Amino acid sequence: MFLDKYIHSSLQTDFDSLYKARVLKAILFIFIGILTVVNFWLLTSPNISENGKPLALTICFTMQIVYGLCLLLIRLRGYYNLSAHLTVIMTALGVIGGAFLSGGPLYAPATNMNILPIIMAFVLINKQVGLIWTLIIICLHIGFILLHNHGFQFPQMLDAESYPIQHLSHWMVNYSSLIGLMFVFNTLNSRLKRERDNERKKFQHLASHDPLTNLANRLQFDENLSDSLNRSDQTQKISALFYIDLDGFKPINDSYGHEAGDMVLKEIGLRLKASLRSMDTVARLGGDEFGIILEDINNIDHISDLAKKILRTIQEPISFLTNTPSVSASIGISMYPLHSLNKTELMKFADIAMYQAKNTQNSWKVYEPEDNNTQEDSTLSFREADPISH
Repeated sequence: MFLDKYIHSSLQTDFDSLYKARVLKAILFIFIGILTVVNFWLLTSPNISENGKPLALTICFTMQIVYGLCLLLIRLRGYYNLSAHLTVIMTALGVIGGAFLSGGPLYAPATNMNILPIIMAFVLINKQVGLIWTLIIICLHIGFILLHNHGFQFPQMLDAESYPIQHLSHWMVNYSSLIGLMFVFNTLNSRLKRERDNERKKFQHLASHDPLTNLANRLQFDENLSDSLNRSDQTQKISALFYIDLDGFKPINDSYGHEAGDMVLKEIGLRLKASLRSMDTVARLGGDEFGIILEDINNIDHISDLAKKILRTIQEPISFLTNTPSVSASIGISMYPLHSLNKTELMKFADIAMYQAKNTQNSWKVYEPEDNNTQEDSTLSFREADPISH
């Protein structure tokens, strides 16, 4: 964002600090611009008394200098609180000084601008400081009225004939400032919401995905499996669970280092993702183990076809690693609801099948309990595919 380059890095570490710094920066730029116009008007207007003009210019130039100092403090040192308080104080002094020099609270065009430092205190600092400044401004306003009632003559630097235009111009400045503040507030609030939403999505992605392969992690895999099984109940179709363990991966880590091993895992992840539908889930479960969830299966034969395809895909040479040993995989498969209606058992059965496939390597096995499966200690048997040769 444009304003961010004028904000010290210490104020960009969290959303609240950055948001307030942006609002303060925008207000300072707006007020410096308004004061530039006011100074030009003071220097050129024939309706300002020569006695009051130097004091009015001094107030306006002082406000500009302090506002500029606040910009530097935020940019160079990150002193937000000091800058916010100085901004409110100088705005209040400018408004009060303008009312004092223009005939007092009953006549001064600047009286209607007393609301500005109060709004700024609420927006830039906090509600407690806003309430304090509300009390200060009210007390000063009452004090000015009491002085007027007791015969105090406030100085008048304006020509009486210019009162209508002066009141109109001050109200216009007041309206413009309020609209500008609300516009800045709304714009930055919308920007902050988008940034928070993006940051939330980023953390949600990090929490649910493996940072190396950008595949779903074990937690997300478990959640997706629950959702898949629920959908299977609704559609009355089969869901399949693949557990994949790479064969020949350890020699790559031992011979070529973990960086080469990471490159292999990334490549395998990309290949698995490209081999499946967008509705299917591919996850890295840890180390060199991957998991796949297949949904809406109409024909069990498709599972064996896909298992063979995955084995061939994994076994393809990895072009960016020269002279590396071949990588293959062992796959264990379980199906819902054929093997179990319980998610935990389904995962256990796929894991058992995968470890049985490891005995042969570069092969896949579907978990298959024996016909008499009512006993808890029943022997497990497996439907085995012929290994694919290296």
